[in-house]
Amino acid sequence: MKLIRQYLTIICLSAFFIPGVSAQDPDLDQIVIKYFETIGQDNVNKIETVVATGTNVQFGQETSFRQIQKRPDKAYMEVLLVDGQIIRQGYNGISGWMLASWMDIAEPVQLLGPDLKTIKDMGNIEGDLWNWQEKGHKLVLAGTQELGGKQVYRLKLTKADGDIDEMYIDTQSFILIKMLRKTSINGSEVEIEIYYDDYRNIDGVLLPFKIEQRFNNQTSMVINIKDIKFNIEVDDIIFDKPE
Repeated sequence: MKLIRQYLTIICLSAFFIPGVSAQDPDLDQIVIKYFETIGQDNVNKIETVVATGTNVQFGQETSFRQIQKRPDKAYMEVLLVDGQIIRQGYNGISGWMLASWMDIAEPVQLLGPDLKTIKDMGNIEGDLWNWQEKGHKLVLAGTQELGGKQVYRLKLTKADGDIDEMYIDTQSFILIKMLRKTSINGSEVEIEIYYDDYRNIDGVLLPFKIEQRFNNQTSMVINIKDIKFNIEVDDIIFDKPE
């Protein structure tokens, strides 16, 4: 299942730490509000389905993918490998499954543990920061620092499941430049750096069309989005485990 997690992670060690500020501090509230305004969160909240296609470069090999999300929490991913093999995964809001053409089995495999968590997270259209309090998350402003020649706010979001997302938001443009994700996989703590670039406005929503993932200071994956469409009719059957 490790390969599947690598394809679905679409998502710094030397960060300068400043003592955290309470989530009730007006400065933090203003930063979050400005961030939502910048990315068009009001328009995000009107989206019922997302269909995205693109390419993924990993270990020097390029694959193509199609990803579908549907409210409230459904997700589907299809990856075409260089040798023509296909990986399909889905989550219908209750259970997750995976079927790969090389497995030589007719029945899909049930997803569990980190693999299930990853595809479940994919179904979250609105993002973890929206209504973070209602979701049981904790948010603090951990200070400001320089990143790539720019000043950034560092917001630390500790999620209800224990994962931590450190968000680095440009103090001038209020776009997300980087995220440091701290999670646990099979009992081991893992840190993943995710960089966002090539932002484009799609129907009033600002989205990164290039996403670079780094692990141990090495680029492990580069995702390039080719096309994104909102509110296309999607039949729920695509998320269900094939019979």
